[in-house]
Amino acid sequence: MCAPAQTSPSAPSPAGNSDRLPITTSSPDAARLFEEGSRDLIVVLSDPTSLEMCIVAQKLLLLRHDEFKTLIDVTNQSRMTFWVVSGDDDVLKIVRSDTSAIGLVNVYSINSNVEVLKIDGKLPLEPGYVLHSQ
Repeated sequence: MCAPAQTSPSAPSPAGNSDRLPITTSSPDAARLFEEGSRDLIVVLSDPTSLEMCIVAQKLLLLRHDEFKTLIDVTNQSRMTFWVVSGDDDVLKIVRSDTSAIGLVNVYSINSNVEVLKIDGKLPLEPGYVLHSQ
């Protein structure tokens, strides 16, 4: 289960290794779709109830874990936008094979076959990266 969503911008971040969750793609097309907020984009992730994905929901989408799960379920009723897979290897495999896909993985899963996308102009190891736990 996830930590409760933070309601105050000055509140401390939830505990965890959220700085290990870069967004990756192997396609310039997917990067463009991500930047444009396109409906053609596929988001590939592992267990949406895991602590890491809960931090993504809280910090990127300002959602609680239950709201994130509902968003995935409701969105996927009309179009399979969120693909939930068993782990980072599966995320990377899909991202490499589908030019419309982006994925969320642990930073240690990144290899030369994927491109790490910036969030607010920052990469995962840069100060100020939105998914840092502190």
